[in-house]
Amino acid sequence: MKSIRLLFSALFAAMCYMGIGAQNTTSHNFEVMKHLDIFNSIYKNLDLMFVDTLNAGQVIGNAVKGMLSQMDPYTEYFPTENAYKKGMTGAYAGMGATVHYSFTKKCVVVDEPFEDSPAAKAGLKKGDVIVAVDNEKMEGKELSYVTSHLRGEAGTTFLLKIRRGDKVMKKKITRATITQVPTILASEIRDGDVGYLYLTSFVEGGCAKEVRHAMAKMKADGARSFVLDLRSNGGGLVNEAVDVVNIFVSKHTEIVNTKGKLPQASSSYSTTMEPLDTICPVVVLVNKNSASASEIVAGSLQDLDRAVIIGQRTFGKGLVQRPIDLPYGGNLKLTVGKYYIPSGRCIQELSYNRTDKARFEKDEIPDSLTHAFLTRGGRMVRDGRGIMPDIKTEPDTISNLAFYLSEVVDSTDTFFDWVCNYCASHPQVASPTEFELTDADYEGFCTRCIDNGFKMSSFTSEVLKKLKEAAKAEGYLEDVNGEITAMENKLKHNLRAELMKYKDDIKELLGSQIMTYFYGHRGAFRFRLRYDKDLAEAIRLLHSEDEYKKLLTPKD
Repeated sequence: MKSIRLLFSALFAAMCYMGIGAQNTTSHNFEVMKHLDIFNSIYKNLDLMFVDTLNAGQVIGNAVKGMLSQMDPYTEYFPTENAYKKGMTGAYAGMGATVHYSFTKKCVVVDEPFEDSPAAKAGLKKGDVIVAVDNEKMEGKELSYVTSHLRGEAGTTFLLKIRRGDKVMKKKITRATITQVPTILASEIRDGDVGYLYLTSFVEGGCAKEVRHAMAKMKADGARSFVLDLRSNGGGLVNEAVDVVNIFVSKHTEIVNTKGKLPQASSSYSTTMEPLDTICPVVVLVNKNSASASEIVAGSLQDLDRAVIIGQRTFGKGLVQRPIDLPYGGNLKLTVGKYYIPSGRCIQELSYNRTDKARFEKDEIPDSLTHAFLTRGGRMVRDGRGIMPDIKTEPDTISNLAFYLSEVVDSTDTFFDWVCNYCASHPQVASPTEFELTDADYEGFCTRCIDNGFKMSSFTSEVLKKLKEAAKAEGYLEDVNGEITAMENKLKHNLRAELMKYKDDIKELLGSQIMTYFYGHRGAFRFRLRYDKDLAEAIRLLHSEDEYKKLLTPKD
């Protein structure tokens, strides 16, 4: 029981350090010690007298999970240092490729080798069947079993046996720490004078320097305005975000400050370098998955009237975490404060407690529950709901058919296999800016879908199925069976008709997969930009000087 006492002594010391003890109220400290003592007593009696032997790690671990479930989603406990590093960085060591289980082949196949990864350097291709790892047979094994053998310590080597068509090959692969997507996925001039840059994350290692360098090059090449794309950028390091803002904002400008219960949790971040350009028009693209550091960049540029924000309301993560070392190699990632941007508003959404069941939909938070703030030029902005764009656009959507073909597990493997066959039969294809599937190609895909018996379930069909089952169980199926059958017939899909109806959506998805095969992430991204409505709106606005200025002018 000594270890249990040490654990709770450490937990209490940590809580006192982070501010619980700092409340300096005898009653509060007494309540804390009382309930820790109660918990300790309960566990001691369970351990001594419960009919079965307790697993201390599991029982205490579940208790910790229960305690943290009352907190925000970002406060997390990591029992080991490795778990903490993986949870913080999302990185892992492996060969660097997505894989999936093929129902038709009854084995795991390679989906996409990442750019410059060990898998790419070994020459792995989309559709390669994983036969064995270090001479252990992998055919017929579950996905989790295979991936556990592909991953390991960085620098270790394994022998991979694959099958490509009728040919079996062996590849010697050295595992490496994997980063799936390049930090800057695209940097180019579009429509003659608009510099466009897509940033995937604010990672350690100087990503802001890369952005500044790319922006400077585009400016030297003739860019007169810029689009900074932060869509689906989940954030990263605050100092990198501040340095990105610094590209367009003067030196010594405060960008963000943090406030917490303790002075140690409060800090201020200001720009430290001379800017690249403080005058050129700037548009920032955001969506619901733009979070944390992305929101600091978008929100501060909005507060300083330095950019127009286009897209959808951002995620709303304005909480600051700090790592706390725990006994026996554990770590606690603890929320200790909130971010505030130049206008004084907090970007954190109103409701973030894990137990709060009354969370608001993104655009349904009433103004009465938020506070108004003013930008540097006097425009009104509000807190409590992330960053609201100056020009709101509708998010991209795809049809259910396209979603089921490309995203949902398909027991026929139709979409995946067709792409693999297409790539195998075309030694080279046009560039991402010019590639188009022909009508004959698409007709071949449609025929494959029909011949393979591809089926798409729908939510309505599932509801009808359950209704029929309930009616049968309650004894009145005979009375309503005719009506249910009539509805089922109306909902039956004419697959060919739907394939033609959503031809554009599906051709874009097929094209994106083909571009990934030949040109990697960057090529696929450049291909998708051809269909990007938000980017088109940004370029249109940047070419309309009066409209751009009007958006940054306070309303009367």
